[in-house]
Amino acid sequence: MAEFDGAVGERHKHREELLRIFRRKVKRARKPPEGLDAGDENNSEDEADSESDGDDDDEDEDEDEGGDGDWAEVTGPAGCEAGLYERVCDLRERRLDQEDAFSEQQRGVELLKKENDILAKRERAVDKALLDARREIEAFQTDKQARLNELFALVPLRLHQIVVDRAEDGEGHSVPADEALVVFPTEALAALQAQPSQHRESKSELRQRQRALRVEHATMQRELAARDSRRAEHHARCVDVQLLKFGQEIDLEALDAVGVNKQAEQIQHMISATESSQADEVRALQREIGAARQRLAQVTEESTARLNEVARLFERQVDCLI
Repeated sequence: MAEFDGAVGERHKHREELLRIFRRKVKRARKPPEGLDAGDENNSEDEADSESDGDDDDEDEDEDEGGDGDWAEVTGPAGCEAGLYERVCDLRERRLDQEDAFSEQQRGVELLKKENDILAKRERAVDKALLDARREIEAFQTDKQARLNELFALVPLRLHQIVVDRAEDGEGHSVPADEALVVFPTEALAALQAQPSQHRESKSELRQRQRALRVEHATMQRELAARDSRRAEHHARCVDVQLLKFGQEIDLEALDAVGVNKQAEQIQHMISATESSQADEVRALQREIGAARQRLAQVTEESTARLNEVARLFERQVDCLI
């Protein structure tokens, strides 16, 4: 439009006719955008036909208004320079090319938006399916471990490893005091026997620490009382100075609020920097968590395979013993 104004001045005698020719819409064949399938091409052709129909209506209206529209479109306005008319036609072609390119870009944007919505729906469905699969895997692992715990295991023991409480029956024979026996490791038994002495030692340490804390608490109470007394003296002295200088007590907190608190600004800046660094750390930790989850899934699969192999070997061993 700026080039048209430069070519055809405002006082040109054929400006209105040339402007009508410049703004007239001409029916042209459009190429379908790349990446469209057959259905999209048909839709684009239908849209082009509908737009062309609308352009024809506009063109008819322009022709009705102009009177001699057809003759002016071929030869230009009467008395107009042929070079100026050809330049106006070239500018009109360039304008139509720009409008076509803009419409194609708008169609591409709409297609990308639709595709983005479809992919977002698919992503939500995949996330839901993944969550359900993880829950099913966890439930399966729990059930599998519970069933494996129900399997009987044969543990070979030597005679010196077996210690039971014995009692004499009526005939003088030594028999176990109870038929229900529990297998308990010797190391764990020794650890339990050593726990009373450990508890006594820890109890004496805690008592010593308690006495030290009481002494420290008394000292801190005395220091706090001394600080309170000094603070009261300083406050009284400050009030006296304000009365002598201003005739009344001044609210120092209000003065601080009116002025610029550089320390608060520095603290706010430090808080922003800390939040940014913490956000980076959180993103890094989330990436590590994702990698750890993948490794956990792989290790779980390997553990399941090994447990299945152990179960098969155990069944074979039981069969051999039977």
